[in-house]
Amino acid sequence: MRNRGAANAREYRAPEDTLLYRVTPHLTKHPFFTFSSNEANLWSWLRAFKAQPSVDGFFLCLVLGLLAFGLVMMFSAGYVDAQTHEGNAYAYILPQAKNALLGLVVMFIISNINPKVFRDFAYIALAVSVVLLVVVLFYHTNLGENREQIARFIAIGGISFQPSEVAKLGLIMFCAADMAARRDIIMGRLTPPSPLPAYGMARLKTKAKNLARGAWESCSSVGVYAVVIGGVSGLVFLEKHLSGTILLLVIGLVMMWLGGVKWYWFLVPIGAIVLFAVAYWVGVGFVRKLFDDYMLERIVAWLDKDYDPLGKRWQVNQSLYAIGSGGLKGLGFGQSQQKHLYVSEPHNDFIFAIICEELGYLGAIAIMLLFVLLVRQGFVIAQRQRGEGKHFNSLLCMGICFQVGLQTALNIAVVTDTIPNTGIGLPFFSYGGTSLIILLAEMGIVLSCSRYMRKKR
Repeated sequence: MRNRGAANAREYRAPEDTLLYRVTPHLTKHPFFTFSSNEANLWSWLRAFKAQPSVDGFFLCLVLGLLAFGLVMMFSAGYVDAQTHEGNAYAYILPQAKNALLGLVVMFIISNINPKVFRDFAYIALAVSVVLLVVVLFYHTNLGENREQIARFIAIGGISFQPSEVAKLGLIMFCAADMAARRDIIMGRLTPPSPLPAYGMARLKTKAKNLARGAWESCSSVGVYAVVIGGVSGLVFLEKHLSGTILLLVIGLVMMWLGGVKWYWFLVPIGAIVLFAVAYWVGVGFVRKLFDDYMLERIVAWLDKDYDPLGKRWQVNQSLYAIGSGGLKGLGFGQSQQKHLYVSEPHNDFIFAIICEELGYLGAIAIMLLFVLLVRQGFVIAQRQRGEGKHFNSLLCMGICFQVGLQTALNIAVVTDTIPNTGIGLPFFSYGGTSLIILLAEMGIVLSCSRYMRKKR
């Protein structure tokens, strides 16, 4: 009887192992804020707030430093363009400064929320992201003349935002929560096989069932992420947003790698990409129709440096002129010549070129070093997580910091003509309200997780 009871205990699945538990918020099991205890009044809350573990100071200083530096450089790079097109030199910096202040408030609030809350709402965040990506296909604001088919922004009450920015965070939260919950299956620790009979057909049937069950558990764990990542990326591709599609695909694949998915599963997407590239190169009709003309022209302009110098190559060529004229020490703050209507979007995607021109290679290297330190410190926070939620916290921090590092690397690669022009902004520096607020919200999530890190002795 004792052995039978032990076997039943092993077969019992705790509520924490069920899908319903993972997708349903259960805030009553833990405090909402990091400083919550049994507060009876406001003064108790303030005492608990003061007594809570502090955030990582080095990471916070890096975030504030990059934000301040980004606002200053955005004003320097964009005031000429703002004066010319908007009639006001402060037309770009004032909204960006307001968004930065709002983002700091959001970051402060989120940094005091228990990371378990992010796990509770991970599936809801993904669902909201998918809904917004579907809505923007039918209700969106146009980006300008001859670009009516590019659906990227939703305008509500005079405020526009980009759903793809929300989708990046939603995808990271979902992958972190689901991979932490499925950790044993992903790492190969599957359901124990049924005991094999000694001989006969029963042995063969049981062995076949064990193999089928193991294959199903392994394939289903990876198949969930393939469907989610592919679906979200596909919706962004329908927006005619190639750079956002690339970012989401890479973020999803890296999250799978960080989550412990076996290496051989990555041969499937790599093989699909190779087949897709070969089909495009050979000239398969339906593959070429997936890309708009402007996407193909950017690739041609990247491969052929003499292609359309007054058109598709103009922005990149002027960017290279700005980088080259900056030299080692730069022309000085505010002294850029290429921002005088030569480099288009100097306050946005190509702000790094103006930084190179004004601050030189030394200033550019200093900025890249700040980003490297930010990403590194984020991974340090992830590796030092402790407690029952350490796996989710680690994946969440690493995913967010990888996203920042990836966007930075791709932006610099575009500005230096290392890859085709994809329209990816530089975090903390490029103009954009949605991206800045969500970026600071992500930094707040990392700071919240840093309260639960193992302090270095």
